[in-house]
Amino acid sequence: MSGDLLGDYLKTIGKVSLLSADDEISLGHRVQAMLRIREERPEEDWTKEERRTVRSGDRAKTKMIECNLRLVVSCAKKYAGLDLCKHLEINDLISEGNIGLVRAVEKYDPTRGYKFSTYAYWWIRQGITRCMTQQDRTIRLPCNAVTSLNNARRFMLEYRMQHGKQPTMEEIAEYCKTPVHTMKNYMRHIRDCGSLDAKTVLSHDDSSTMIDFLADPDSLGDQDYKLDDDDRNMIFENIDKLDRRSQKIIKMRFGLDGYAEHTYMDLSKEEKISRERARQIELKAIRKLRVMMTSGGSLGKICA
Repeated sequence: MSGDLLGDYLKTIGKVSLLSADDEISLGHRVQAMLRIREERPEEDWTKEERRTVRSGDRAKTKMIECNLRLVVSCAKKYAGLDLCKHLEINDLISEGNIGLVRAVEKYDPTRGYKFSTYAYWWIRQGITRCMTQQDRTIRLPCNAVTSLNNARRFMLEYRMQHGKQPTMEEIAEYCKTPVHTMKNYMRHIRDCGSLDAKTVLSHDDSSTMIDFLADPDSLGDQDYKLDDDDRNMIFENIDKLDRRSQKIIKMRFGLDGYAEHTYMDLSKEEKISRERARQIELKAIRKLRVMMTSGGSLGKICA
């Protein structure tokens, strides 16, 4: 659904007036009467009065759906901007939410005194979240696995902000109320699959893709990939030729010279710069190192 089509859809549903509490109860009773008749006996056995009741129930069901489509859009917008929903567009979420809305109309019991929007919101949200768990990943995971991974992501972020380090697997499993061995299997899928044709930031060339940076195993012998002490010394000598900030960022980023591996967030806090600036400094330093190490030896063959 393009932006114009989505805009037209929003204008159309915006023209439909909302239902009052009395209207919701009245329409809900008509829908339930229609469903009872359909469940009790086949259509060919219906009386004339029952057919009128079914037609009235169908109209009531349609009206309840049309008058609550804005509730679906409101719910879908809350999920459209989340990191958990990377590949689904808002029109996909709206479609799944509409399915949940239809289910809510059929299950709504007006005799319990609940407002329909309160009841329907649960079904709409369930439809959207189920769509996210089943369709947003390249390889689908069970719903309970996705739920555990979402909880793990949230816990890892909060734990790192409070303690300055990553939690252990046992702590993650305890928070998610999942056995440790099961949580280890889930954590292997915390990152989704990536495409080899995806654009990359490793090069200033906008046409570069991930596959351009994968080594061909047949192009070099096994021996050419092994670095000896001289090669390692050469790497550190070239790193020392960089400016102070670039040296520190490279060493912290890749865990060299006694540093642990750091994220861009860690680098930004350490150097008091933005994460994007830390990434730019890293890329610029890597390009300089590649130029310095492209002449001679096994390093030259690998970096060329």
